[in-house]
Amino acid sequence: QVGLFGNVGVSGLVSGVVVNGANISGGDQVGGIAGYSVGKIYRAGVGGSSTISGLNGGYDNVGGIVGAQAKPGIVEECFVDSGVTVQSTGGGQLGGIAGSSTGTAATAGNFSTIKNSYSRATVSGNLDRFGGMAGYSTYTQYLNNYFAGISNDTNGTGLERGIVGWDSTGTIISGNIYDATVCTPASSYCSSASQPEALGVSTALAKSVTTYVGAGWDFATVCTTPGQVMTGQYPTLIWQAGQAAFGTPPTAVNSITYSGGNGSVGTPYLISNANDWNAFVFDRSRWTNTANNFKLTADLDFSGAVLNVIGSSSYPFTGQFDGQNHTISNFTMSGTLQVGLFGNVGVSGLVSGVV
Repeated sequence: QVGLFGNVGVSGLVSGVVVNGANISGGDQVGGIAGYSVGKIYRAGVGGSSTISGLNGGYDNVGGIVGAQAKPGIVEECFVDSGVTVQSTGGGQLGGIAGSSTGTAATAGNFSTIKNSYSRATVSGNLDRFGGMAGYSTYTQYLNNYFAGISNDTNGTGLERGIVGWDSTGTIISGNIYDATVCTPASSYCSSASQPEALGVSTALAKSVTTYVGAGWDFATVCTTPGQVMTGQYPTLIWQAGQAAFGTPPTAVNSITYSGGNGSVGTPYLISNANDWNAFVFDRSRWTNTANNFKLTADLDFSGAVLNVIGSSSYPFTGQFDGQNHTISNFTMSGTLQVGLFGNVGVSGLVSGVV
């Protein structure tokens, strides 16, 4: 039980702490924040050139945040950055967030939770069980997390998956994403056939806000605004980022509203101000439908804000947009592929009358 906190008890709370440039090692249950926890770790992180090592030579539990978590433990809004290495000299259960996370039943108070967190760590060793979130899991819920790190199985025979390495029983996976491009080995780790609840995507999609909004992520209160996601970056957490760029996407598609209209040809959705435009950006389910129509009713000046691209190779814009010769001005937009006010307009899409 080695970490900044060796053991966090059931009523314990660790929050608001970031570990940088640390070298943490122990025999078993080793984590960047806690070795073992049945309490709550909230808004904590591990960054810099930190190394977290299991030295037991046997079955180590090593994680970026916590070595071993047990019911009713919670890891929430935590991060492990790309300069961090999680490793074991022997076999074991290694995870980007937790080495293992366990509960006893699918009832309140009897399961563990990892939610709204991410890891970009390099996980290395004789990986018997590796997961982007946890190496081993029973009765744990994983809600809206992502992994974009690297697994390096020195033995080549470990069980590796994008979110949970070994799902014994009672695991709930919802809204979890991993970058299947940067992960190795592709033959095992990047295959989600046995864990379809975890969504493996390309690096471009792992840096696209539409991927996360589509998975039900909360950019209003948890994650950074999509302007930061769409400029070639993975999402981070609001408590890390401070002031965010323009726009907060709605937390669900059914919460998207415009100044008027129902999307029909005669009564298109009306985009009259910046809030309407922000809704339009995240209304993917509608603008990928050729039957839906959108109309700009006023000039929009974004005062230098970062805007998000509408449409991609995976989700081209196929609706009908009429700018009515209005202007959209004073914004910033950047990226690596298909960048423009409309990144990709599909074969049935129409964009007209915008300056």
